[in-house]
Amino acid sequence: LRAEAFGGAGLPQAAGGGSATGGNILVSSRDEKVIEITGVISASSNATGGGGYAGAMTGTGGWVTVETATAGFLTVDGSAGLTAQGFGGLGQGAQTGGLGTGGTATMRAAGGLLSVEGDVFLNTNGNGGLQLDNAMAGDGQGGTAQVLIGASGEIDLQSSLELLAFGTGGSGGSG
Repeated sequence: LRAEAFGGAGLPQAAGGGSATGGNILVSSRDEKVIEITGVISASSNATGGGGYAGAMTGTGGWVTVETATAGFLTVDGSAGLTAQGFGGLGQGAQTGGLGTGGTATMRAAGGLLSVEGDVFLNTNGNGGLQLDNAMAGDGQGGTAQVLIGASGEIDLQSSLELLAFGTGGSGGSG
């Protein structure tokens, strides 16, 4: 499942790039319904800001949620990977690299059972845009990666769990 966004590049020297925000993905089992996934579930809502000479733009991750509620039942026989990363655009000339902000990745059992046999990986990193010339690189801000259990929920993870929400600044050029 993909709900990704890409900001356009500012091609003439007086143009800036476009901002991008990832979309929303929801996989939800509710009201005593059953979802059985044989294999892997992979959902990404990443965004990459466009680069330019008149301003590199932001890339902001969207949100991805896999959940059960009100006695729902969701099983995954393989692994689960949810990403909502943000990547800042490339700064060119005297323009700073764009801001990259992570979004939100959630695995939640508000009611019912959510079970994953394989590895679970949630990534909401924010990565600042690069700067190839004489200005600063962009900032990176991590998002929110979370596993939540409500009063009548149960989560059964049978392998490893890894949550990432790093903020990493971009690399600068020769300035």
